[in-house]
Amino acid sequence: PAIGLGLTEFYDNISEENIFLGEWLLVDYLGQSRIQPAGSNPDLGAIENELASSPYPDPPKNLVATSKHQSVGLSWSMPDSTDVIRYYVYMGTDSTSLFPADTIEGRVDTSVTITSLTNKQKYYFHITSEDNDTPVHESIPSDMVSAIPDYTGPAWYVSSSGNNNTGDGSSTAPFATIQYAINEAAENDTIKLKPGTFTGYGNNNINPQKDLVIMGIGGSDSVTIDVDASFNSRHYGFHFYDYTYTSLKIKGVTIVNAISPDGNGGAIKIQSAGSVEIEDCVIGPGNKARSGAGIYIESTNVDVSGTTIVGNTAPMTSGYFSGDVEVNGAGLYIDNNNNNTVNITNCLIRGNSGIASGQGNMLGGGFYASGSSTTNFINTFIYNNELSSSGTSGYSIYG
Repeated sequence: PAIGLGLTEFYDNISEENIFLGEWLLVDYLGQSRIQPAGSNPDLGAIENELASSPYPDPPKNLVATSKHQSVGLSWSMPDSTDVIRYYVYMGTDSTSLFPADTIEGRVDTSVTITSLTNKQKYYFHITSEDNDTPVHESIPSDMVSAIPDYTGPAWYVSSSGNNNTGDGSSTAPFATIQYAINEAAENDTIKLKPGTFTGYGNNNINPQKDLVIMGIGGSDSVTIDVDASFNSRHYGFHFYDYTYTSLKIKGVTIVNAISPDGNGGAIKIQSAGSVEIEDCVIGPGNKARSGAGIYIESTNVDVSGTTIVGNTAPMTSGYFSGDVEVNGAGLYIDNNNNNTVNITNCLIRGNSGIASGQGNMLGGGFYASGSSTTNFINTFIYNNELSSSGTSGYSIYG
């Protein structure tokens, strides 16, 4: 027999009017009362449904899925039924085929994390509730939700053997290039470089445009950024400009073989960039620029600590510039204005050299500092830096 949901009136297509159920419809084919249970609407089937009051519990409500790294967090609200004693989680990669994934005991425990999932794969979920009847009854499913697990930091890993296409930036699936990791990271995240050498596109001319910590795992002895520039393909290592940083830090890396595209700044070039920290790095050898082949600082608050600036040269090569070529700070160049402060603390500046040409002046083999703001050298050793000239004029200040 047909079993309906219960009505007190219905629309008759023949008479095209609403028909109200009279007293003569309040008993079924067997003469049983149609009001099951009392006070509800009668069923329109030939026989009143003896299960008009369902023994099945209500399903969970307000199911929400939250993407995590290789997992999905699920949370929901308790159903209205008070006799619920557990929940069943169903999952699938196809919305038409969901299978048991977990069981949660108790009515008040309304969250779970489903683990061992594959990042970037879409998963579907619904949940049922079960009561304590004998036999037990399992509810209909909740509303279906979906989520795509993914890695969201805040630590992003990069490896020379990583992959930007298949990696997600986690420790087990690192990216291949520093700039790609920076693009994926959020403000104030950390980029962690695994031991090795980073070179090629995406590992030079790095310009974060957000506050980050970029650090080498194992320190400068373990992590090298080889800019691998040539005179026909000149690149900085890092170039910080066109952004006001408040907490950007470079830590524990060695930067070699940068060649300045414009003559100023090689491994690290910093221009009107707010506040920058360089900590426990080795800058050189092999970086080349007319000024600041190691580090070039202009109108920025910079703290350089525990860092060695070594083996950087200026200018890049004979013939790179025409006419008189001036050398200003082969290792470190500071032009400090606009009430900025530069601190060089516990550093070593050695073995940097420059060659001026024509009547070009030579101002600092190790470092050059100028400007109206404050520059502090604290517990820093500067030695064995050299300047020479291919011309007969100009003046020299050694540092």
